[in-house]
Amino acid sequence: MSELKMDACPICSAPVSLWNSKTTEAGEFKLDRCQDCSYVFVNSRPSLEYLVDFYTNNTHDNSFRDEAEVSLSDILKKEADWPNSSVDAERIVGTAHSLVKTTSPEGALTLFDVACGFGFFTREAINLGFDVTALEISNSDRKIASDMNNLEPKNIPFEEFNEADNSFDVIILSQIVEHVLDINEWIGKAQKLLKSDGLLAVALPNFDNLFRYILGKNEPYIIPPEHLNYFNGRNLQKLLSNHGLSVEKIEWTSKVAPSAVRKLPLGKLAEPIFAPLVGISLNLIDLLHLGIFVTVYARKK
Repeated sequence: MSELKMDACPICSAPVSLWNSKTTEAGEFKLDRCQDCSYVFVNSRPSLEYLVDFYTNNTHDNSFRDEAEVSLSDILKKEADWPNSSVDAERIVGTAHSLVKTTSPEGALTLFDVACGFGFFTREAINLGFDVTALEISNSDRKIASDMNNLEPKNIPFEEFNEADNSFDVIILSQIVEHVLDINEWIGKAQKLLKSDGLLAVALPNFDNLFRYILGKNEPYIIPPEHLNYFNGRNLQKLLSNHGLSVEKIEWTSKVAPSAVRKLPLGKLAEPIFAPLVGISLNLIDLLHLGIFVTVYARKK
């Protein structure tokens, strides 16, 4: 599975050293950390063929990994029980729409939803009037996205996607950059696909979140080889700046499913009390930039 060992940080070229190692069902993985910008990544890297095969045959939602078949009704039921993807889509696509409208006030706007998953971001973009192109290589996710939006996502890896430069007003990379093999290839390609003054929105797990400081390598989003890249707000901004993208806004957000609250002692009985307290605590964590997720909005200069 391993193909390439990197000797320097792909963001800032500084030396790297071992941060930790983690064993999963796929084997043992070394996690190196940049001595300058603190970017952490799986090193050695798997092959692109391995990743394409993995994501073609799996859904992006781990809670459905053991299901023989997942339907749109299954996804909508889960979303109704705990609005999550739809809330993220409304926040991120809505913010991107507001920011790009300041420089492109006239005419239809184009949006590219890369690795669109079940299609919630695509749905929100269509509702806001975007002309949407979507891409998804997971067979099950692509079918659900198509059923949800009556729009067939392209079945091709982003690395092989061919479209003219300067094609899109907005590109969404939500919960995907942590998975990719070559972060510079992805961000560089996104920058070229954006129109002048176009906006790139990148959302992913924040390596500097409070729970990672407490749990170390056992933090739930440290899951190699599924997650290959571990960013904080600073090195993510550095990566985008390297490719001619100017950061306009950055957000930290934290969410905990109600099922997690219910696992606490007497959680089901005390959920009406626990849930508001959890919400207040997470808001404070976000204000301190220790939130579970980070979203960066950057404009093509």
